[in-house]
Amino acid sequence: MVTCLSAMPNLKMFCLGFHHYKSIQDQLNHWQRPPPLTPPVLPSLTKFKFNSPSEYVEDLLSRIDAPLLYIISICLSYFPIFDTPQLHNLLACTQIFESCSGADVTFYGEGVYFRLGHQFDLGILGVTLSRHLPSLAQVFGWSFPPICTLKLLDIRLGKHSKLHSQGVENIQWLELFRLLTALETLHLDKNFAPLIVPALRHSQLATEGATQLIPVLQVLFIEGPLYPLQEAIDEFITA
Repeated sequence: MVTCLSAMPNLKMFCLGFHHYKSIQDQLNHWQRPPPLTPPVLPSLTKFKFNSPSEYVEDLLSRIDAPLLYIISICLSYFPIFDTPQLHNLLACTQIFESCSGADVTFYGEGVYFRLGHQFDLGILGVTLSRHLPSLAQVFGWSFPPICTLKLLDIRLGKHSKLHSQGVENIQWLELFRLLTALETLHLDKNFAPLIVPALRHSQLATEGATQLIPVLQVLFIEGPLYPLQEAIDEFITA
């Protein structure tokens, strides 16, 4: 694949995906990777779309260099551990995050999507909500460029999706929010406010302090009725 791409200096858009992750994963488990070569430069590539297991996208990204990449869309199948240093290196070298300060996290029945404007989206498929959060925290835990500078975050449930929150613990939400060190505005829809607000009031706030968890938060916008959450909101604001 890389040899083929290296012969396409005028390539502007590259999309690659697999219909059956299971067969690809079985091949990866028995594949002996060749020694690393100097990555070919793709000088015209501006859009990259990938739908694959994380191991495959990591190996491909380690073998290409696209300095003008501007639009990235990646969808990964779920694995217990996400190790994506090449993806982080790629994002760190692009300019797509300089003008974007707001993002959306949308949960669906068996997937979660993180979208940053029209330039970057990351999907994780094949997971329930109790696995969504650890997966997001793992992917974003490598000083992920858009997370450490994100100022606005909107969390909501996708259309025609049902929320299955069994097995989700407060600590899982807190592990995600600890990464949002620059967050100023948090928007919660009516489905997630009853889950997230009590988590923010979690007993760990007594030891960490709310200002350490989300140090510069200024606006908490909640859809739906506030009365059931009023006590939790008041305690969080006080903390």
